[in-house]
Amino acid sequence: MRQHMLKYIFSTLVLLSISSLAMAQHNILPSQPRNSLQIVDETQLNKQKEKNAKIVDMPTRKRYVRIGCDLSRFALPLIGDISSSGTEFYVDGELFYKWFPTLEIGTQSVKHNRIDTINYKMNGQYYRIGFDYNILKYAHRLDRNTFFIGVRLGISNFKHEANDLRVETFHGIKMSEIESTSHSKVWGEVMFGGKCELVHNLFMGLNVRVKCMPNRNCGNLTPYIIPGFGKAKNRVNTGISYTIAYAIPCGETKPKTAVVE
Repeated sequence: MRQHMLKYIFSTLVLLSISSLAMAQHNILPSQPRNSLQIVDETQLNKQKEKNAKIVDMPTRKRYVRIGCDLSRFALPLIGDISSSGTEFYVDGELFYKWFPTLEIGTQSVKHNRIDTINYKMNGQYYRIGFDYNILKYAHRLDRNTFFIGVRLGISNFKHEANDLRVETFHGIKMSEIESTSHSKVWGEVMFGGKCELVHNLFMGLNVRVKCMPNRNCGNLTPYIIPGFGKAKNRVNTGISYTIAYAIPCGETKPKTAVVE
């Protein structure tokens, strides 16, 4: 029995030693907080974002070319202090996603007859070439409606003349005239506006232009109006255009898929 008692005491001491050692190791090793910060590699983070992202398949977009005219040009005879008339037509299309190359062609003529001063005539043509960029995101576009910013390069070719010009001299009033001369002028434009599809393939548009022409010198006779630019006495002119156009479908294009997180 004495042997059993010794075995029991020895076993108890061994168990107490093992327990004490385990508790000592637990106290020595630092414990890690449950909410500790973890340093994550940026590459791994991007991969995780891509894994959690949702791929949205964008619908097929119909490509088209628009042919239209500027309705505001028909109002020229009703505004201003001189007799003026003109027409303007344009062609544009979404050649690339959101990018619309544009060509505008127009004519304008002016007649200003004052019995006691001058008889002035001018007629000419102008061209504008440039592009518009649709700033609306495709995912939020309603059909083919656009809101755009654009730039233009304008070129005007015109002739003008003045007859029955009354010039006061030392010897009294003298009648004179300035023969017809031809001129070409170049200017730049920035613009913004929108185009809305009223019914299928029929568009209405409104845009605001700011035009700048540094060189407006035309010799002895300054024109009242430079076709396509506006009043020649101003270096900077502004204008508003109201357009109507019809779209002619010419194929389809599918934009790249969009990733939405």
